[in-house]
Amino acid sequence: LITTVDGKVHTGIVRQENETMVQIVTVDAEVELIEKDTIDLREQGLSAMPDDLVKQLTKSEIRDLVEFLVQLKQ
Repeated sequence: LITTVDGKVHTGIVRQENETMVQIVTVDAEVELIEKDTIDLREQGLSAMPDDLVKQLTKSEIRDLVEFLVQLKQ
């Protein structure tokens, strides 16, 4: 969660970061580049996954979920 000095809130997952820019991917799969000198506030948001997710899934479903998430990263 990044708030810029103009009051705009950017929400997404950090994809890349360097000394001057932060690149995030939004929930709509859009890539946003944010200049670091325009950032007013940066904080980690809550996970999109429910806290008790593993209590609702079987062991096989958990394995499938982990496999799916690993494939997304590749």
